[in-house]
Amino acid sequence: MADNATTNNQDYLDLGILAAPGLLLVVAGILLHWPGVNIRVDYTTVPTVLAPLMLTALFIERAVEVVISPWRDPGADQKTRALKDARSNAAAIVSQKVAADAYIQYKGKTRRYAFACALLLGTAAATVGIRALWPFLDDPNGIFVAATQSTVNGVTTVNKAQGNPINDPKYHNFRTAFIVVDIALSALLLAGGANGIHSVITAFTSFFDRNTQQNQGTSS
Repeated sequence: MADNATTNNQDYLDLGILAAPGLLLVVAGILLHWPGVNIRVDYTTVPTVLAPLMLTALFIERAVEVVISPWRDPGADQKTRALKDARSNAAAIVSQKVAADAYIQYKGKTRRYAFACALLLGTAAATVGIRALWPFLDDPNGIFVAATQSTVNGVTTVNKAQGNPINDPKYHNFRTAFIVVDIALSALLLAGGANGIHSVITAFTSFFDRNTQQNQGTSS
């Protein structure tokens, strides 16, 4: 029971450490009254917009393989051979279990190394501009004109704000926070591989295709 309690406490601690940056960002956004952003999505162009992200993910997968294979494959071959030797002796149950555990642990460590390498490369790629959310911003580098109000002869005229709030100079910190979040999200997507990005594109386009078909059926 004590071991389970210790494990649960460690899990909660790890979860708290992971959630802390996000909570701090939310609190900062509330206190600073950050606005939202204008995002424009055309579902017909989503695959094209995300194609650079998928291509980069493929490059990262290959680069990680080139880095990890010469380093970890010899050890994996040794573990595999030891496991086969242990299984050839049906009486040596303990040896089989030890060899199997060693092989599983080695593979798990290799996956962690590969993910760390992919995350590092993904972060570098996202930092230099290959990102998931930025391409969907409406006029991300345009000019923002704040709302104004004027009264002439007792008549009040309100001019609505124009442009994307992310371009408002007074929300410079908000723009920086958005870029940081975009880099983190893009890095995780890139580290997850091209198949993950492809599944996102497929789910997105399938969702809109179903909605289009339902709307056409309703109209009919």
